[in-house]
Amino acid sequence: MVVLRNFTDVKAVTALLQAGHPVFMVMRTSKGDEGRVLDLLSGWALGSGGDLDRIGPNTCLARPANCPPVMLGRSGIASAVEEVFAGDGPRPLSRDDEERLLPQAVRGSVSARRRIIDSYAELAALFALKVRPRPVSEARAVRIAQEELDRLVTFLSKGPLLVSLVEGIIKNLVH
Repeated sequence: MVVLRNFTDVKAVTALLQAGHPVFMVMRTSKGDEGRVLDLLSGWALGSGGDLDRIGPNTCLARPANCPPVMLGRSGIASAVEEVFAGDGPRPLSRDDEERLLPQAVRGSVSARRRIIDSYAELAALFALKVRPRPVSEARAVRIAQEELDRLVTFLSKGPLLVSLVEGIIKNLVH
């Protein structure tokens, strides 16, 4: 699941699609950027043989060719989307929120984990794409960033999460 906030975020989506992963998108963009995203993904679907399904006014599912159907109800995505649209969206994560939520996420709180990951996923993917060495594919760089973020909200890290995230991404991409 990816939350798109502007047109440039579609790079992470296309990297995941090229790696053969279906992507559920929640678009929190301007109408102009939303149109550009949908145009680009429609072209991708046509050219690759994949599917692009509009699920709601702000959500769609892109599925690469030869990818099995995505069961949204079973994976918990449907309930996560309902939670996202229950309000105007979460406010930005403050340092105090992070300090409060991280221990909860480590103890297994799904909502704390989801809040932290949603706050950092976009930044992690974009950073990984920016610093990736040429031999590393975009899809692998995004996957490494997501794995590092997942690791950090599973095991308590020392220091600020953003610092640990950046250091971990660099360590796993460069070494």
